[in-house]
Amino acid sequence: MDFIRIHDIRADKFAKALYKEAFPLRERKPYFLLNRKTVSVDCITDNGNKCGIMIYIESEEVVFIDFFAISASVRGGGKGGKALEEFCRAHSGKPVVLEIENPYIASDNAEQRVKRKNFYLRHGFSEAGINIKMKGLNAILMTYGGEVSYDRYLRALEKGYGKAFVKFVSPVQIH
Repeated sequence: MDFIRIHDIRADKFAKALYKEAFPLRERKPYFLLNRKTVSVDCITDNGNKCGIMIYIESEEVVFIDFFAISASVRGGGKGGKALEEFCRAHSGKPVVLEIENPYIASDNAEQRVKRKNFYLRHGFSEAGINIKMKGLNAILMTYGGEVSYDRYLRALEKGYGKAFVKFVSPVQIH
């Protein structure tokens, strides 16, 4: 698997289409944020064939995976796990953190949320014990390769998307 940098997600038809297909509009970030120099957008290829995207921010302290998707046409064949493991290995000097929709809150896609959490658990991630709310979406943080505090996560977001963006994120206390 190879991770090939894309400098403008709008210019890569595969990456743009997968981004729109894999993530609902309410979860997507505007292209101008994804095209900032502080945000990395990689096309994942397997034997030269595009099969996924990884959008992430590397701060001084952590690597934050904001979006990770494998094309539906090859999903379920192990490519996602392989890509994730290779990505984490390549960034082994820092903890990797990501958000998933909170699987403990009742929802129409509850089964999908649990499957997603279990996918990350199978590939070495663990729950960070941090719940967040971002623009009305409830999520939990998962980490690989070390612990990540809420503050470290926020600093990575701020590095990538700027101070104005982090105002939309808040910790959530679950009772």
